[in-house]
Amino acid sequence: MPRRLPGAEPPRPYVFRFEALADALRLSTQTHFNHADLAALAGLDPRERIPAVVNRLVETGVLVRLHRGLFVHGAFEKPQPSPRQIIHWRFGEDCYLTFDSAMRAHDRQGPLSEGTLYLHAAKPSKPFAVSPSLEAVAVVVGRRWQHTVVRAQVEGLGEMWVSDTLCTALDGLQQPRFCGDILRVARFVAAHQASWSDAQVVEVAGHAPQYGIQRLGYLVRLCGRDLPASLRLDRVERDRRALVLDASAPRVTGKADRLWRINVNVDPAALRAAISAATASGVPTSTSN
Repeated sequence: MPRRLPGAEPPRPYVFRFEALADALRLSTQTHFNHADLAALAGLDPRERIPAVVNRLVETGVLVRLHRGLFVHGAFEKPQPSPRQIIHWRFGEDCYLTFDSAMRAHDRQGPLSEGTLYLHAAKPSKPFAVSPSLEAVAVVVGRRWQHTVVRAQVEGLGEMWVSDTLCTALDGLQQPRFCGDILRVARFVAAHQASWSDAQVVEVAGHAPQYGIQRLGYLVRLCGRDLPASLRLDRVERDRRALVLDASAPRVTGKADRLWRINVNVDPAALRAAISAATASGVPTSTSN
């Protein structure tokens, strides 16, 4: 056992720390806590690690661990954080909805209160439960590029940052599996492409992945509109192998678009039907995953 230096204050036992912190938590109206918050409530140095105390609080039900280092009150009569508060607490205030979640938010397809919520954040993450029926996951696909985001009122979450419709479409064209399938992404493009000016598309194309622009150009052309020819870069013209339209499906033979260098590896009839339906209604129809 290490010797205590003369005149040094004896360490306080864990029992004292546990009782003091448990009492402070019972009186607190704060909705959620990290280790620094718990240390401040117990009157301890925030740099001091108190895992034994926290573990005991979790075991006795005073606290509920949401994630490593994230806790809420265990008592139901205490204020409980909303899913939106937990999302911002876990992923930061600058996170925003994307992929399927952004599509649903833009097209007002009911509340986002169950299933999986897709977000862009500083780092990718594993699924994280923000309510008994809703989990959130941060997805960073390929190289990072600058998105344009809008502030929107999202049913079930309140006011949130959401990737705008153009950036949401480009995300879906990179990873359609996070949006259901490529047909749903095509419906979304068809329903919203009329709101994108050529100047806006050219500006976004300056920092978006080229393969997303190729796929977008092909789908917009199916809607009866041509994007500026300047978006077809020299490397697209030189590429001997066309890019697949559906990134989650294998390449097929004999179905290539020469203008945008796209290998159409989906059923052309189903693709045109999806685009026609979305163009007629103005809102893409959701599909099952």
